[in-house]
Amino acid sequence: MEGRTDHDLLDIVVLALCAVMSGAEGWDDMEDWGREREAWLRRYLPLRNGIPGHDTIRRVFETLADGTGAAL
Repeated sequence: MEGRTDHDLLDIVVLALCAVMSGAEGWDDMEDWGREREAWLRRYLPLRNGIPGHDTIRRVFETLADGTGAAL
C-alpha cells in the first residue's frame, strides 16, 4: 500500500545493522534477532509497532538499493 508506514526507517536500519553485526545472515535472521531482543531495542528505539517482519525489512533495503529510497 503506497504511503503506508508502520515502522520508522531508523528503527529498521538500526535493527538490521545490530542484527548483522551480531551474526544475522538474512532477513529472517534479522527479524528473529529483533524479536529476541525487543526489550533491549526499546531502550533506544520507539518501535511504535513492534519489530518489523522480515518482508518489511527486505522491502525497505530493496527500495534503498534500487535508488527509489528518496521516497522514503
